[in-house]
Amino acid sequence: MSHFRSLLALTLLAAAAVASDSPKADAPKPGKRPPELGRVPFLRDYEEAVRQAKAEKKPLFVLFDEVPGCETCKLFGSGPLSHPLVVSAATSEFVPVAVANNLKGKDADVLKKFAEPAWNNPVMRFLGADEKDLIPRKDEVYHGGVVLARMAESLAKANRPVPAYLKLGVAEYAPKTTATAVFAMHCYWVGEAKLGALDGVVFTRIGMLAKAEVVEVTFDPAVIGYKALVEKAKELECTHTVFARTDAQAKTAAEVVDQGKVVRSDTAIDAKTQQQYHLAHHPRYHFLPLTMAQATKVNAALANNQSPDEFLSPLQRDIYTRFTRTTEAEGKRVFQLTPDRSPVGVIAYWAKLEETLAGGE
Repeated sequence: MSHFRSLLALTLLAAAAVASDSPKADAPKPGKRPPELGRVPFLRDYEEAVRQAKAEKKPLFVLFDEVPGCETCKLFGSGPLSHPLVVSAATSEFVPVAVANNLKGKDADVLKKFAEPAWNNPVMRFLGADEKDLIPRKDEVYHGGVVLARMAESLAKANRPVPAYLKLGVAEYAPKTTATAVFAMHCYWVGEAKLGALDGVVFTRIGMLAKAEVVEVTFDPAVIGYKALVEKAKELECTHTVFARTDAQAKTAAEVVDQGKVVRSDTAIDAKTQQQYHLAHHPRYHFLPLTMAQATKVNAALANNQSPDEFLSPLQRDIYTRFTRTTEAEGKRVFQLTPDRSPVGVIAYWAKLEETLAGGE
């Protein structure tokens, strides 16, 4: 356990206070964070946000929402608006500002300016320096993957770079299409590191299939086709057996490896073993609130003695840095946690990580 004692500290971020369920259009009290706004530190003055965006040369992320609002608004706040990638992108790549669609005064003026309906469900708009929409307005965007995709699209329209962590989030949560491939090799921990580093591989899972150590690869065929993936896997010595999931995969794989190494199988892998082996041996990265795609790329980088920081969001890099102040007692509490990389689980895990480091059980 001694190598864990340098695990870095995380200071508690502002928690979301529970607002009233009453439909009264009262302005939030100072110091309170309405649940409708999640964990994004939205500004509440639109004109101030415009000035800041111009000064920082960033686009605006404008949320029109009921505050306090209905269950849809609150779920959007506790879901996508509390996801670590969304929060980081909102604060690092944009200037975020919330405009209540059920209040009088300045909020009502902004609502009128953009012809937004009152007492409406959440609507996100991404504006350039001219306060014009970078991408078309769209209602009912409640899926975290679509939120990330619209963020990435807006940055591209604003001629700003789309960071790697945001691209990974889009590939994992809002892919146009993905497919899976399964390869057996002498060691699945070696295989997940090699295959996980490939462009077009979204994430990997390791386990057992037909008594063989295998890596299940989820990949984007638009970036790397199945045949090219098999060719790369063969080059990396990860094709002791190719478990083809479809007849088409079996035919294609046989063009790359010996026919005897191709097995047609729809059987699910037994994935009850330690995932991301190399990541697990670097606790300061392991305990970060990472998505599956991020964990895959970070694991591969660490296995190849490369810095994985390009795959982390600014928020995650900040957590990593702040871990340097973690005490031994705080570290032991963290070691009892199990990181959850799933889309919903990572939100709860992030909150639990903060609670644990703050002294909670």
